[in-house]
Amino acid sequence: MKYRKRFAHSSSKKGVSKSAGFTIFEVLIVVGIVVLLGGSALFASMASFHGSSFHADRNTFVAVLQRARAEAMNNICIGGNCTDGTSHGVKILSDNTITLFQGPAYSTRDPSADSVFKLDVATTSGASEFVFSQLSGSSSFTTVVLDDQAGHISTITVSVAGQIAWTH
Repeated sequence: MKYRKRFAHSSSKKGVSKSAGFTIFEVLIVVGIVVLLGGSALFASMASFHGSSFHADRNTFVAVLQRARAEAMNNICIGGNCTDGTSHGVKILSDNTITLFQGPAYSTRDPSADSVFKLDVATTSGASEFVFSQLSGSSSFTTVVLDDQAGHISTITVSVAGQIAWTH
């Protein structure tokens, strides 16, 4: 009996029992806190997503440059028009596509040997063509800046020796 009395609901003077539970105000406070936490988590995850998309674009661009240099140094020759190796390069087009080409210049390339890559969020400014010399991998000194609408910036530089460097 003591157990029941201890946990029994208290009653008012008129004999009507009070209902145990939460008031509408308490429920609204809890819902408000949950909405605020969910909104801040969504905001933080979107910033992280944009950052990782930008870094993926930068890594793609650097990998394409490295591939062009490696193919030039290894005297890679793709297609029927190429018999003794050639230079390789990278061209940035206005629609944010990057073309890996073979030949001394984009305008004189063999289009059948092209590989095309798309940048999703990054835009470019600066140099639009990089060419690596056959066997040596050397290039003219060029710089390109990648940026996006979220404010991420990365500078990619190709030295005269063909070394590729970039900032985070």
